[in-house]
Amino acid sequence: MDLRATPRIHVSWPAACAVADAQRPPWPARVVNLSDNGLGLLGPCNLPRGTVVELQLAVPPRNSVEEHGHTMRVRGRVAQAILRQEQFLLGIQLLHIGPDDLARLQRWLRRSPEAAGPVS
Repeated sequence: MDLRATPRIHVSWPAACAVADAQRPPWPARVVNLSDNGLGLLGPCNLPRGTVVELQLAVPPRNSVEEHGHTMRVRGRVAQAILRQEQFLLGIQLLHIGPDDLARLQRWLRRSPEAAGPVS
């Protein structure tokens, strides 16, 4: 049973993740699920609960009318970290997302599960 507060859709989007206010460069990751208040991020780093991160998400075009994708920038907090197949699945609670990106995210969430892309 899924006890999340909001439903999630499965996606497979490239991303870059960096600890906020750190001098370390971002590392590659992949968004594997998405909701209106959080996302699942699969990557090489295990971060402690409560760590604030800056994410760049490579959002693909939603349909054949859109020619290009979009890079969405969000700030989030690590809610959990689980080792999964030699990588870490981070549950990220969204803290800040710009109004245009929020509207774009909500359009993605209204899509049917079949159109959401491959499940990772």
